[in-house]
Amino acid sequence: MRKFENLKNIENKKYSVKQALAYYIVSFNKSKEKDFESLMKKLIEILIDIQDENKVLEQINRDFILEIENYWTLTLDQVISYAYIMFYNLTFAGQSFIDKDILEEFIFIMKLYSPNSAEEFVERQMERKRNRGV
Repeated sequence: MRKFENLKNIENKKYSVKQALAYYIVSFNKSKEKDFESLMKKLIEILIDIQDENKVLEQINRDFILEIENYWTLTLDQVISYAYIMFYNLTFAGQSFIDKDILEEFIFIMKLYSPNSAEEFVERQMERKRNRGV
């Protein structure tokens, strides 16, 4: 997951679930293309560019933040893993989606995967791709 050298500057940061949601929505809104790869690249850029988590929270609808009930602390890899699952699911259907869909999908995924299991799931997915030569 560490293709970007600048991730070393933030690899030890911790994020709340609410902050993670804000990063997902901001990266979605700032991404010109809404395909999986573009969304993931934009997320990495936003994580690197906006390191003040309060500034990223200011950029989203406050009502969304109130819908988050989990108070987990996430590592960078867990933030990226949840984004991987969420953006993959949302783009797989090939339909357009909006901020509210990101919120709903994130809440749904957090019910299915703990932070550690999300990270493990994505690691297994990446390993399968490597084994297939993708």
